[in-house]
Amino acid sequence: MTAPIDLPGREVPAPDFVRLPELASRRRGGGVVSANDELFAERENLIRHEEPQYSTYTFGHKGQIYDGWETRRRREPGHDYAIVRLGLPGTVRGVIVNTAFFKGNYPPEISVEGAAYDGHPSPDELNAPSGSRWCRAPPREGTSTTLTR
Repeated sequence: MTAPIDLPGREVPAPDFVRLPELASRRRGGGVVSANDELFAERENLIRHEEPQYSTYTFGHKGQIYDGWETRRRREPGHDYAIVRLGLPGTVRGVIVNTAFFKGNYPPEISVEGAAYDGHPSPDELNAPSGSRWCRAPPREGTSTTLTR
């Protein structure tokens, strides 16, 4: 294990995969291609390298400024999703979802799916049901504030 992940009020041991290159990093050409909702905070926050921060009374055109990705409350069946493009080809060994500052409005679970495409397909091409190459990663357990896959 590497140095612990610092979360408000506690430390969580960092999994070994954090020593590997961040394949989704913007510095390596990664990005968040699409998300179904960005009402409260933009999707690009999903791949920020910096540790999350919380500042009271910081407001923008959407209200309180958050450094995570937050959607509107879902009242109908379904799920929220984001599509992250990796900047480098590789095998994903883990994903960290840090919900440190989401008080009561974080998901009880996540799922991770992956697909290999050439080039930079559009969100419509990635969401097309025909010829889908998406496969679901097996679920793994995490903590209540950081889920790892």
